[in-house]
Amino acid sequence: MSIVVVTIFYSWFKRNYGKHLINLVSTVAYSLVYPPQEWIENAIAMTTQAWDKLGEDNPSLVQKEFDFYVFGHSLGGLLALSWPAFVDPQTQGKFIPQQILTADPAPSTEMGIPQIAICILKLVGSPFAKTPINICDTGSKLNVPVAIMHGADDTLVKPESWVNRSWYQKQSNFDCIASKEKQIYFSLSNKDKNPPLIAFHNQAVTDTTYFDDALFDIFGGVKKGPNAYNRQYIWPGVNLVVTNEVRADELFYKFPLKDIQVTETLPPKPNHLPKILIGILTVVGLGLVYWWFAHSGHVLSFS
Repeated sequence: MSIVVVTIFYSWFKRNYGKHLINLVSTVAYSLVYPPQEWIENAIAMTTQAWDKLGEDNPSLVQKEFDFYVFGHSLGGLLALSWPAFVDPQTQGKFIPQQILTADPAPSTEMGIPQIAICILKLVGSPFAKTPINICDTGSKLNVPVAIMHGADDTLVKPESWVNRSWYQKQSNFDCIASKEKQIYFSLSNKDKNPPLIAFHNQAVTDTTYFDDALFDIFGGVKKGPNAYNRQYIWPGVNLVVTNEVRADELFYKFPLKDIQVTETLPPKPNHLPKILIGILTVVGLGLVYWWFAHSGHVLSFS
């Protein structure tokens, strides 16, 4: 029903926008039919099947040893970090990762979904909402070197969600990762460049033009092609690790940075609370002055 409503609504003023939105809504709706555990179990099963097929076509590969790595972006980053918790050492031992790298990963499959929507999904018995994946549940199985490459200005999966502890948590999401060989990196925006370089959620993505810009701007940021975040940060980091040049948690001085900066400590955000409070107090004060004049018989005149 929701898909029909969205289709009619957006076809009135921007057919292309509506078409892409329908694709996204359809994909999300389809994913709600399955629990997140099944997503990752299917990913592991497909990897196993692909290797078996490759072995059938190339028998010499079957006996060879190889290093296995896992990389993921956004929700895929959470699945990458949760991979060791779901891979079976007995039957899928070759797919136990040597190291894991992620870009702007979500700490939970519920990240970015309004709480009211989660409550509704649970009430209707959605498999997605019944058994979410959380890094604080799967992180205890994560005992390999880990790199999280985040963007300091990511508004979809805010970097604070990894390093700041929520009131209901005993430790931060990053601290839930059991590995002692872990590091989180934060790329910074460079607004002096033309066009500006913004460390948003889609910094690992090379191109978003297959979706409408107005739509994809809501989903993490628009990219017209690879930029410094691809060439100097995300993909060089992955390459350095898989070629055994450096361990995932020791990448900091190895990124070939020229146009952007990377830090291991999240820069503090400007505190706008005082300005907001001053604005509220000003409005309240003006309201009280107006009320006093209106009820005291005085005439307030502006010219």
